[in-house]
Amino acid sequence: MIADNQKADMTIRQSALVSLKNLVADQASSENGGVMNQNDWKAIRSSILDGNSLFKLALIRSCGEKKLCPTFREIIFIIAEKDYPQQWSEIVPAILEGLNIQNMQRTYACVEALKAIVSVYGKSFSKEVSLNNLCSKIMVPLNKLTGALFQNFNEQSSLILESIFKIFSTVIYYFMPEIILANLHSWMIFIKKILDMNISQMANLKRICLKILRRIYSYHANKSIRRDQFPDNFHQKYSASFLESFISQVFTKQEGDKNKELEMISLSLSSLPLSLIHISEPTRPLYISYA
Repeated sequence: MIADNQKADMTIRQSALVSLKNLVADQASSENGGVMNQNDWKAIRSSILDGNSLFKLALIRSCGEKKLCPTFREIIFIIAEKDYPQQWSEIVPAILEGLNIQNMQRTYACVEALKAIVSVYGKSFSKEVSLNNLCSKIMVPLNKLTGALFQNFNEQSSLILESIFKIFSTVIYYFMPEIILANLHSWMIFIKKILDMNISQMANLKRICLKILRRIYSYHANKSIRRDQFPDNFHQKYSASFLESFISQVFTKQEGDKNKELEMISLSLSSLPLSLIHISEPTRPLYISYA
């Protein structure tokens, strides 16, 4: 594949990848079968999966190229939207095999590929069953990977964590998949650690986590929307602890637009639970003391 040939000129690689994306998009949207036969389509799908080298996604050799990675994700998204899981069930197991912090580039590429596939199902009311099925395969491995990345934290692991929590943000937008609920405590611990880490390079990651919490508080933990015990349980278990993190973000002065955005999100979150009529009694005094 020319696009992931690192010896080729970047302009040529970009052009080849965009041409492939357009070809895949045209084929996927065609009502009469498109210009490719099934063998050609399978060959393209296979080249994305193994990159003409056993156990290697084509994305892996190019994920370090910021100009190429988004287009690779678009291609994976288009194919997955058309074929996953019925015709492309092998893609997720193959990706999960690559989640190993001993090879950070490979791991990053695999998480980026998962992000593309998750995007097919996220933020849609009509795909809850499919989303649950996908999450049951990927969220436990991603949870374990997150723990391993905290043990080996550096700039590259921070980028991988950003992609993992973007996946998390997508899958909880309308629903709380069963596997997320079963492991929610460990995810909340990870988010709390991220918010409390005083590392300026983590601004993007903190912003993603704060937006996750904003979605949980305004939707999942809002009793005017959700009528079960989840809102009360969430507030009792996590709100006091997270409020401390929100307040800390507000009063942590750092330069840069991203850090200003963090401050604004944190400020809105610190007051958000006060607007929930059914806030649990055990946490009400702490909110009032900070208000």
